[in-house]
Amino acid sequence: MSERPQLQKDDAAEPERLRKVLNGILLGFAQRLESLEKAGALVELEDVVVEVGATYASGTTPFDGTLRVSCPFTPRGVTVLRCERTMPAGQPVLTSAIGVDWKFLGGPSAGDGALVINHVTGLAVNSRYSLRLGVLRG
Repeated sequence: MSERPQLQKDDAAEPERLRKVLNGILLGFAQRLESLEKAGALVELEDVVVEVGATYASGTTPFDGTLRVSCPFTPRGVTVLRCERTMPAGQPVLTSAIGVDWKFLGGPSAGDGALVINHVTGLAVNSRYSLRLGVLRG
């Protein structure tokens, strides 16, 4: 296995070197995601649109209602592959989301399950997002 690129303190002093290191990190990440997809271990779900309310209590969902996404298998993990915020003027802006607090509800028969998304770290209040979730097979 080849050594993975890592940022060093002096990389920021040279923009070209910083660009190369960051590109190497992103390329490595993309290759690992691609290998998971090829193995059938990572499955992209359909995009979901969420509205984040003005306030929410700790431990409760920030979304207006429960966010449930159909999932035909028991997941091992859930991640945000794409996060796009809709700005007030209507234009979409790519942004980032860090983590997903989720649980799986199995159905009465195989393939009837659902993911319940309780929280996505990094979303701003009073905002609308389009999220693409990636699910690792269990």
